[in-house]
Amino acid sequence: MSLVNQLIAAVLAVLFGLASVTLYIVSDSSKRMLMNQLESHALDTATHLGLYLAPYIASHDQATVETTVNAIFDSGFYRQIDVVTANRERLFSKSTEAVIDQSVPQWFVDLVKLDPPSMTREVTFNWNKVGSIYVQGHPGYAYQAYWRTAKEMLVWFVLLSLVASLAIMLLLRVILKPLKGVEQQAMALSHKQYIEQPSIPATRELRRVVLAMNQMVKQVHQMFEEQSKNIEELRRSAYQDELTGLPNARATRAQLGEHLDHREDFGPGTLFYVHIDGLQELNQRLGQEKTNNFIRLVAERLADIAAGAAHPIIGRLSGADFVLLIERRPADALQRLVNGLLAGFDEHYRQLAQDATPRPAPVQIGIAHGSDKSSSSELLSNGRLALETAAKERKREHQYFKPGARSSMKAGTSMWPAPSAMSRSSCRPSRSSAPIGRRCSRKCSPASSTVTMLPAAPATLSAWFGNWA
Repeated sequence: MSLVNQLIAAVLAVLFGLASVTLYIVSDSSKRMLMNQLESHALDTATHLGLYLAPYIASHDQATVETTVNAIFDSGFYRQIDVVTANRERLFSKSTEAVIDQSVPQWFVDLVKLDPPSMTREVTFNWNKVGSIYVQGHPGYAYQAYWRTAKEMLVWFVLLSLVASLAIMLLLRVILKPLKGVEQQAMALSHKQYIEQPSIPATRELRRVVLAMNQMVKQVHQMFEEQSKNIEELRRSAYQDELTGLPNARATRAQLGEHLDHREDFGPGTLFYVHIDGLQELNQRLGQEKTNNFIRLVAERLADIAAGAAHPIIGRLSGADFVLLIERRPADALQRLVNGLLAGFDEHYRQLAQDATPRPAPVQIGIAHGSDKSSSSELLSNGRLALETAAKERKREHQYFKPGARSSMKAGTSMWPAPSAMSRSSCRPSRSSAPIGRRCSRKCSPASSTVTMLPAAPATLSAWFGNWA
């Protein structure tokens, strides 16, 4: 039971007790008043009869006494009238049974005992006592009056009790309404909702409770906000690269492991392993601020590509290494994507370097294709291997590496468009029949962007395309 209901029940119990005691006192007072009225009425009747019947009692005129007593007895509420002489001889007596009116219930008659007293008046004539008259009132009148009074009092008691109960309930609920607000604050606080009561009660104790609760809500809210900020900062420091805003090495490897090793829901994909060559020298030559801007630029361009992919995984593995895993795309679309990516790197690098002689951006990209069964470690290893192959040849090359797909590729067979259609393509096979793994007949300049291929497994190139297209 709530506090409000308990207070209401306590107040109503006290009120009912007080009303019951009051009702009993009033009822007893009414009872005594009725008994006094019956006593007074009987005494007056005895007095009047004594004055009138004195000469007749003295002369023992029984006929006149009987006529007079009958007339008085039939006109009033009397239970018994006795007329006796001075010698204690009964001159005349009349009585009737105490019949109660049917409007008074029997249980009320049994519960309330009304026994009217018998009043006596001595009769004197010529200064001599000639007899006595005994008069007892009838209780029927008293029962009717008492029942009517008790019924009215009971009805008024019930009505006033209901009105008082409603008034007390409303009054207590209004007074204790701030406690309901405190309860709501506590419940909301358990659900991480912070509610403050705008209205402060005038009652001193309740005002203190409400102010204390509001202060506690503010402090808890502030504490939770600080903890949330601290947790967010810890999460960022643990899983987010501070410079680029990309996931760091831990978060990136976790995502790759989740999708490739555990859930295996990524499907065939292509991994871009991007490396900024000579980052320390670049920092010394351009300065820390421009170098950081260039690193951010690389991250932004990779993020733009990731935004157009279905379920990309992107992150920064180290200071100079980035990875991007997207769904596998056709060869021509992938070539346009890589060319645009390098062109954007070169353009922004020239703006940062501001050299008289334009230089290409010191960025190398290794690309590894994986199947729906490829693991994260295998894909990263293949990407690094493709990048290392490009670094050994000292070229800005895009190395495509497909694990387990080695084939005797014909010379001049390429997975890219014709060399004339490729941007910055200056490294071509010397003969169409040369093995695919043979080095170019002439060296490529540092600005070249030829895409070289690692040797493939024994299968035709068209079959290779059929596997991952």
